[in-house]
Formats: sequence, structure tokens, C-alpha cells
Amino acid sequence: MTPPVRREFLKTGGLALAAVGMGLTHKPAFTMSKQNSETAPADTPLPIGREELDQRVDRARSLMSKNNLDMILLTGGTSMKYFTGVTWRRSERTFAWLLPIDSEPIWVCPAFERDRAEERTEPNADIRIWQEDESPYELISDFLKKTKSSKGKLGVEETVRYFVTEGISKASNNVKIVSANRIVNGCRGIKTTKEIELLRYINKVTLEVIRFSFKEMKNGMTQGELSGVLSSEYAKRGLRGWALVLFGPNAAFPHGTKNPELLSSGKLVLVDTGTSIHGYQSDITRTTVFGEPTKRQLEVWSTVREAQSMALEKAKPGVKAGDVDKVARSVIVKAGFGKGYSVFTHRLGHGIGMDGHEFPYLVKGNKLKLQAGMTFSNEPGIYIRGELGVRLEDIMHITESGAELLTQQSESLLSA
Repeated sequence: MTPPVRREFLKTGGLALAAVGMGLTHKPAFTMSKQNSETAPADTPLPIGREELDQRVDRARSLMSKNNLDMILLTGGTSMKYFTGVTWRRSERTFAWLLPIDSEPIWVCPAFERDRAEERTEPNADIRIWQEDESPYELISDFLKKTKSSKGKLGVEETVRYFVTEGISKASNNVKIVSANRIVNGCRGIKTTKEIELLRYINKVTLEVIRFSFKEMKNGMTQGELSGVLSSEYAKRGLRGWALVLFGPNAAFPHGTKNPELLSSGKLVLVDTGTSIHGYQSDITRTTVFGEPTKRQLEVWSTVREAQSMALEKAKPGVKAGDVDKVARSVIVKAGFGKGYSVFTHRLGHGIGMDGHEFPYLVKGNKLKLQAGMTFSNEPGIYIRGELGVRLEDIMHITESGAELLTQQSESLLSA
């Protein structure tokens, strides 16, 4: 369960940037380690190459045709990187990529950024610049006219900010701006063999880091100190990781709490953590116990484990996404832990790939039918305020005949 907005977590006492090496007394429970590509393992898979990027563009154009779109527009962010390989931070200065259905794409770029854009884009890319006192939307409007799209449909990805769409609308009155979600999600939601390889690798590494951290647990340890162990282990592998660590009753808060808690015998330990490789994300949660488990802890953990297993068994092509959530929730209800969202307080899972949370979602009422190549978190949980919280999370890949977890399922409360 990736924390959805990391910067908000910096404000809470239990979740903040690593204090290691800063001279601070306490290490917080949310940490990020520094990247060091020189220490990356030799078996690290290669990144997505140009051939696959070109295939993504072809797929997008096919979906544009089916959805009667003349062109799509992307600004800086994950989807731009997905289709072009270009990483660009969003700002008030519009930097955009426009893909027509039947002609070559263009880049719209602030003039002073041209050199940097040329470094990141393909050789001989068509980069059209605008000066600080000029409007990028006039450039876009002119391109729409020249491609005969000025009276057609322009698909805009959902993360494009309002001032961009407003500017285009004012500069090109006749163009109809619509959602490009069917195109973007239709491509990104179905992972290729190479993408599955990257996801499998990085989730495997994440599980190794969790297993190491559990061996380092000590009586009196803070949540931040265990989080620091995770951060350090990621750094040794040349990776930058995040971690949510919760002890005892704090684990009843799925996304954490500012309440401090020291580790002592008999307390549950919940670790939710992830990292990335070549832009592809991991997200794994394990719940264990420090010391000997109680009957109650074992009962709750076993119920969550069964819910995860039943969801895995249910998931296959053609099954509705909401029905996978339903079958996991029914296990928890049948065990007597409460109906609806009373103790299983969140959806079963989110899509994952280049974003930690992305389309599609395993949630009640979602009628979307699963397809081979989709990837989700499978993360049922039981949260009882003031007592305990248990969550198990692995990444699930929909195959042609069913579903698989990309990592080994947790075997017991005493192991990862």
C-alpha cells in the first residue's frame, strides 16, 4: 500500500525523511535512501528500449483510431516517460508532447530549455520553442491547424493541469478537448513481458530487504530505527527506497500515525515498503511478530492470508475487478471480523507499474474485466483500533489462464 502523497507524510511524526547522518536523535519511520547506480547488482535488468517505446506509440495510435481521437497531448510526468522515455518535471512553463494519429509527433518547449530537451529526446526530434513573452498554446493551435485537427478531438491525459487545457481552448476555439484515459490506460494498464520482468525483479529485491530487516529487530527499537535499516539495505543495492514501519496498535492505521511506539516482545510489526528500477515500482507489505505470537494474532494473520489466497485464486481474465475485492472481503466477514469496510477499511488493490498507484483498481463495484498483463497489489488487511493491524501485500500479475504473485507469499506470522 504505497503512501499516496509522499510529501504529506513528511509532516507527521512517524513518517519523515531519513535522519541518518543528519545528527538527529531519532530516526523517523518513513525513510528514503540515496541512489547510487554504481552499486546496483550485476543481475539488474536492462531498461525499456527504443523498440518497445515505438510499439507503445503504435498501440496508442491504434486506440486513438478506435476512440475517434485526432491527437493526444501529454505534459511532464509518468505517461510522458512511458511513451517517449523523456523525464521532465512539471512547472508553470508548458512543456508538452503531441502525438497526431497520422503524422510525426512534436515537442513544445520553452526556448531556453531547448538544449536540455535535445539531450533527452530522440535525435532530430521536432522541437518547437516559445519565448518567455510568447504563448505555447499558439504553437499548439498552429500545429492543430496544420495537421487538420483544429476542428477535431484532442485527447488530454488526466494529469495535465487546467491552465494548459484552458490555454489550448482559448487559442483554438474549435478543437474539442476530451479525456485521453482510454488511450493512456489502455496502453499502460497492460504490461509487456519486459515490464513484468522489471516488476518481478524489483519486488523480489524488496522482499529480500524486508527479510533482512526482520532479522535486525531489537527490544526497545523505534519504528524509525527499523525504517533506517530498510533504507540502508536499499542503498547497499544502489536503490532508493521508502518504508512505512508500524509497531503494535499503530498498525491499525493503514497509512501510519504520528504516535511513537517502541518494539517489545509480543508486538506485531507491519512493514510496508518499496523502491523502483528503471521507473518500475515495487510495493510489498509484511506483518510479523517480535517474540511469540498470541492465539488472537495468529487468527487475524491467518484470516488475512486466506483472503489474499482466495483473491489470487479468483483473479483471471474475464473476471470483474470488483469481484476479486468481493471474494477477499467475504473471507474476512465469514471469519467474524465485521462486514463491509468495518475492519478491512480499504480496497483490495491498486494497479502498479511506473506509478505505485495506477489504473486499474480492485475495488467494490468496478465492473472492468481483468485482462492478461494487468498488475495489481493484492493486499487485504484487518485493522482493529487500539489493538492491532495486519496486512499482507504482494504484486499480482494476471496471466492468460489465471494469476500469479511476483513474489513468494508470506508463509507464517513468524516469517516474511
